[in-house]
Amino acid sequence: MPFRTRAEAMLDVLVTVLDDGETLLRNLRTDPAPAPTALSLLARREILTPEDLTEPESLLMVAESLLQLCEATGADGVREVLRQQGREAEEALRAALASGHPDREGLADLQALAERVPGSARPTSALFSSAATERTADGAASGAAEDLALLALKGDAGGRVTT
Repeated sequence: MPFRTRAEAMLDVLVTVLDDGETLLRNLRTDPAPAPTALSLLARREILTPEDLTEPESLLMVAESLLQLCEATGADGVREVLRQQGREAEEALRAALASGHPDREGLADLQALAERVPGSARPTSALFSSAATERTADGAASGAAEDLALLALKGDAGGRVTT
């Protein structure tokens, strides 16, 4: 789905003008197609914290953030982040590719970008292995998934990753 930041902005306006906008936003969290946009907006509005996210939601947040980064900075910007951030970016990319994000084309584009990053320490096939996670007693994501959710939640007012 192109124009991710525009979709998020339009959803933000809709949620703002509706009396039950926050309820709508929370309900969209469980709908597979708009869930990444809804989760991004819930996080940007500080309605959700990383501890509130399930493991699959954490992975969706990472994927959405990387896809928004790609939209905002283009291929060169993503390659630069992957080069500069090294292992952290590699983990985020691995999580994004394993996320089940509905934008399969966007994820394929991210994978292709990662393959073209000079000095990549891991073969592309390694990026498809899922991120290791643990669950707390209340079912919240912890470990790598929580770390990746924190990475996804770092961003500017537009909800884009600024690592």
